[in-house]
Amino acid sequence: VDPNHSKTIVAGPPIREDFSGFPWPQKYKNDANIVVDKIYSSYRPEQILLVNYHMGVLSKGNPFEVEAVDQTDELKMQLYLVVLTKKNLPFSFRQRNFGDVGACMIFLDLPYVEKHLALGSRFVNIVWKKSWILRQKSTFHVQLMPREIDWCCKLERIKLCSKNARSVMQNLLMTMAEAPLLMPDTALLLLRELYNIGIQTYLQCAVGFIPKDMDLSALLDWSAIASTDVLDGILNTHDLNKLILSIILKPQDIWWKSAVMDMDEKHKTLVISQARSAVELYERLFEGLILSIEQRIAQ
Repeated sequence: VDPNHSKTIVAGPPIREDFSGFPWPQKYKNDANIVVDKIYSSYRPEQILLVNYHMGVLSKGNPFEVEAVDQTDELKMQLYLVVLTKKNLPFSFRQRNFGDVGACMIFLDLPYVEKHLALGSRFVNIVWKKSWILRQKSTFHVQLMPREIDWCCKLERIKLCSKNARSVMQNLLMTMAEAPLLMPDTALLLLRELYNIGIQTYLQCAVGFIPKDMDLSALLDWSAIASTDVLDGILNTHDLNKLILSIILKPQDIWWKSAVMDMDEKHKTLVISQARSAVELYERLFEGLILSIEQRIAQ
């Protein structure tokens, strides 16, 4: 499989990708086919598109950047799919698993795709040009010409978006660190908001699209459609920080159970330290995204 592969979607006979050209173990190919077939039979979409995949550190690469990452062998497979439907559905995100393969998918309807291709939308444009078509109906007869992306315009918007987000995150961090009286449960809720601002800004800047009606946990998972930088950054830590992350991903536990968590000043200090690390992580990622687009423009 060529990570720099680019293919324009055209009308034609039904398509059923069997993954024979992908550098995966056969069991993963078999499980992936079963997952995709289940998705196709459940929703009967016009197309199912593979935007990215991760098998440990094996990745198709980041389709939203110029450079592809190196590929090495590892275990377990996650697919990141766009499911193209004729009409808008009452949901936008689903996950499916079979065997060693999981699939995170968002649903886009054809009118949305047509509109945003004409507008030069970065996400739809790149999905349309660079995705692998896994399934396609024989009745799908749509040929669209994507409008070229204005990367200079996108860069300015990303700079402004990330600058504003960084300012808000720094203000939240300052509130946490300098408040004369900050209860541990309040610190947890502020930490959750920091992660929420960070991941939504990352998706807006890295991908140009934020799926609707997704909670924080799903957004963190979905961010790997571009790369695993966010997940690697927040999970590459010690167990106590992971415990705090698991708590803020379920805010009901903070609302209804914090009184029995036996939280004290030591826990609050740890939460503030984790907030500082989160801000530093996202600032570093935003800077890297801006540099990547500047390099794209310079080429």
